[in-house]
Amino acid sequence: MKTLIWGDWYKYCEPIHLLKKYYGERFAFYFLFFSTYQSWLFYPSFFGLVLFCYQIYLYTQDKVTLHDAIGNPWIGVYGIFLCLWAHLFVLSWKSK
Repeated sequence: MKTLIWGDWYKYCEPIHLLKKYYGERFAFYFLFFSTYQSWLFYPSFFGLVLFCYQIYLYTQDKVTLHDAIGNPWIGVYGIFLCLWAHLFVLSWKSK
């Protein structure tokens, strides 16, 4: 589980050097990028699911309208988190 979360799992799926030999460098680079991206998508998907469940919980309350449930203050926090996540992902990809 640790390798899935931290993004090192691609080493165990496909040998990149064999992909490079067979398909070429562009395809191997493409595969490596998307496997890294897929492993990094765990964080925004988890927090987005938590936020979505919170919005459903707010909407089922009798006092809250749909507009208030969707426009709660945690959306802004999630947006800032996504900006920080994207920045960290780009820095991680540059280091690879």
